Amino acid sequence: QEEQSVLVQFVPAELRPWEIRRVRKLLRSEQSEGRSLQVRLQDLGSWDVWISATDAGLGGPAPGNEGVEPVGYVIDARIDPFRERVAGIERIEIEPLRDGVRVVGLEVHGDVVIERVADRRGGGTAFFRSGERVWVALDRPLDRGETAELEIAFSGRMLQKVSAGLYALRDTSRWYPHCGTTDRATYDVTLHWPERVDVVSGGSLVAGGTEGGFRWERRRVERPA
Repeated sequence: QEEQSVLVQFVPAELRPWEIRRVRKLLRSEQSEGRSLQVRLQDLGSWDVWISATDAGLGGPAPGNEGVEPVGYVIDARIDPFRERVAGIERIEIEPLRDGVRVVGLEVHGDVVIERVADRRGGGTAFFRSGERVWVALDRPLDRGETAELEIAFSGRMLQKVSAGLYALRDTSRWYPHCGTTDRATYDVTLHWPERVDVVSGGSLVAGGTEGGFRWERRRVERPA
């Protein structure tokens, strides 16, 4: 983390018995529809931050970092507005900031389900999730001067109906996994969606077409963003 020393106190929400029953019912309803997946009753409350500070080095403050930065994101995603779902395969090319990196931290919206992670230098890769953070154990260490590519299968109910016939992303940046502290990278994104709807997206249009009742477009952002 950029600030390595943190002292916090968790203050649980004060709920009366009838409020607890109501919250449990609401959570069951939300989670059955693919929302609030990372929320538990015991998580309700607030974090009081007492101290958050960067470690001191010989030359002054020495902020930490995630250990890797992304070089580029390649995403192939299918959009289903009528079920409010987005699902895809993502490949992240990463480069290490130090020698011997064994774990890569990812950040993603809590309602995005990570189905599979693979280090393309090897095979299937173990990962651990806590809330909106996912830690991936690389098949072998990654040193400076090398790059690696993670392949991630993800899906989630990340669309919401704004008005009749209009849908928007619930979160415009965390609907797919990210990594890195600075997180500036190129993008190569292919989107598929039902032919009877339109999609608004950023990036330069590279190619597109229609296939089997679906439209598709490939878009690129070639300046790291």
